[in-house]
Amino acid sequence: MKRAIIFSFLIFGSIILHGQQIQYSEPFILKGLIINYPKDYKYLNIEYLDVDGDKQRKEIPIDESGHFNFTTHEIVKPQQIEIWNDQLRSICLFAAPGYNLTINAKWNDFKIFYKTKEVSGIGSESNRYNFILDSISIAQKEPSPRFFGTRSYETKGIIKERNFKDSIAHAVFDKKSNQDKYFDFFGRFVRLDNEFTMMNNILGCCIQPKTSYEEAVSIIQNNFDKDFLNHPGSDEYMVNEVYRKYLLNRYLNYLIDLDYRKDSTLQNIKGYKLAKAVKIYDGLARQYVLYDLMVNTLSWEKDLDILLEQKRILKPYFSFLTNSDRENIDTIIKERENELTKIEEKFPNSKKQYARSFIGKPAPTFTLENNKGKTYKLEDFRGKVVLLDLWASWCDITRAERPYLKELTHKYKRDKRIAIISVAVYDSINEWKKALKEDKPDWIQLFDKDGVVLKAYVEEHLPKFILINKKGIIVNYNAPRPSNGNKLEELINEEI
Repeated sequence: MKRAIIFSFLIFGSIILHGQQIQYSEPFILKGLIINYPKDYKYLNIEYLDVDGDKQRKEIPIDESGHFNFTTHEIVKPQQIEIWNDQLRSICLFAAPGYNLTINAKWNDFKIFYKTKEVSGIGSESNRYNFILDSISIAQKEPSPRFFGTRSYETKGIIKERNFKDSIAHAVFDKKSNQDKYFDFFGRFVRLDNEFTMMNNILGCCIQPKTSYEEAVSIIQNNFDKDFLNHPGSDEYMVNEVYRKYLLNRYLNYLIDLDYRKDSTLQNIKGYKLAKAVKIYDGLARQYVLYDLMVNTLSWEKDLDILLEQKRILKPYFSFLTNSDRENIDTIIKERENELTKIEEKFPNSKKQYARSFIGKPAPTFTLENNKGKTYKLEDFRGKVVLLDLWASWCDITRAERPYLKELTHKYKRDKRIAIISVAVYDSINEWKKALKEDKPDWIQLFDKDGVVLKAYVEEHLPKFILINKKGIIVNYNAPRPSNGNKLEELINEEI
């Protein structure tokens, strides 16, 4: 997270404000009145990034009359924040030093709240975008409409949604503001966000198994911005979270998938993804994606031999990192190397024996609820191949796998022979629900309330992917992560 805010500060200072010096001494103030606010909920949650780039989550007290008031000096850069409670879907707000926002609304249910909420005060001009978008979305049957059918129709629907959001952006930001010094920043922020969200969703169409090589190339060439295609690693893009968190890796995976389709032998080249990242990205984007690839590769490696091999593969790419990032990677390698060495010295072959003890045996059963209260039993999926994903909201490594797992679920979306099930283990139910709102997974999500799955399956680490065949037998206890190219797909295809 700290790396993300460093990039945001850099882009914000050097590109958006063209070097203008801003004094971050002004507080951010959020206050208001929610009429008929439920007495059982005595606070709102607010989440934002502080000066160090750490995510802060605070509670805003609400009195019996529905009034609330929150002031902080920790918001030192313009950003999008969220407020919510268990009954209220997340509300996005633009926040910045000096903003003094007042929100008034009525409460009967969340729909009434969305329809009646109004914003005023310093910063309200920029926030009109979020409020208009919310009011239109809540009036529709689906808050975020999608258009399904053929891939071309899906693409048209994605573009239609982007154009709809852009029309609101034009109505709000195509003017000058003398009171809001961050008005232009948020206008650029919104347009970038709409563009990159569209690109990310279109890439999701292109990675489906039935999309041919020629069709995938045509979709991207006809719908992506030419400036992006010519220079996908522009420093200016790094201010956008969708670009950093999703598009960087997804576009890289798309290009690698095209390469593999043309020449399947490329899949045997170790470090091919790193080499491809260096080829297509430069500047801050290259630093960012290389660092994330290295961290995800090293942090949870369980085999000492593989760790040492990864160290050798990664070494030529250290020169592209900042000194700070190199030091972090060196630290991760040393810590993992020492830890795995001690484990192997103390318990020779124990990890391999432990994993082998599961292979060929029936998968331990469980009965769990999803986030909507529906009950699922593992035996209900007998006759299907099951990929079990064990994760936790607090574990950054497991969260980093979510975009790749989402791509995988989309590839097998219409294949009734496989079920992909994510189970949150050793987690808080509130944090789990919050993570689901943030990540928006569209496959089965279960919560290990009593630790049944944790005790039965988890050896010592997360993430863990377990492959179960149609007879309910474990065939792979430590399946490859979705981010590790096509290895997991190959194992799945062998079983279905």
